Amino acid sequence: MEQPQRPPPSDLARPDLTFQWEGYAAVYRQLAEPLRAYWRENEPHPDVAPYDPDFDLYFNLETDGRLGVFTGRRGDLILGFNSFFISTTFARRSVVTAVADILFVRPSERGGSLARRLVLEPEAGLIARRARFARYTPSSSARLGVLLERCGYARKGGDYEKVLGDV
Repeated sequence: MEQPQRPPPSDLARPDLTFQWEGYAAVYRQLAEPLRAYWRENEPHPDVAPYDPDFDLYFNLETDGRLGVFTGRRGDLILGFNSFFISTTFARRSVVTAVADILFVRPSERGGSLARRLVLEPEAGLIARRARFARYTPSSSARLGVLLERCGYARKGGDYEKVLGDV
């Protein structure tokens, strides 16, 4: 009989975890495997949209100050990350919005508080990058919606949005 897997221990009991903003150019090779895993897990039409990342686009966005990558690590291993496009939008030309591109937690690390920390802890850095709003558009995960609501995000249509900083 197969033994049930134990959830990862609470991140608070794991002092070996570190969380930080990192440059995409510095970590993109380490993100190659998690990005491919994220795509396999979330792409609804792999036969129509093959995995074909545009690394140059991300390098250019980072150079322009419009891409941020926040990682959770144990030593050198990236356990999860949250990447954001940081820019004004069509409807909010005078206000910077951080739109989450990819929130990824390795399957072996799910079930603890790592995802919550990858949502909440980048907020101070987003504010430092002048973002006034943070927005997530979950592909299909109801669990992510519940997490975002617990982190103070309000659902607006298919998006979850939060005002950052003091109102």
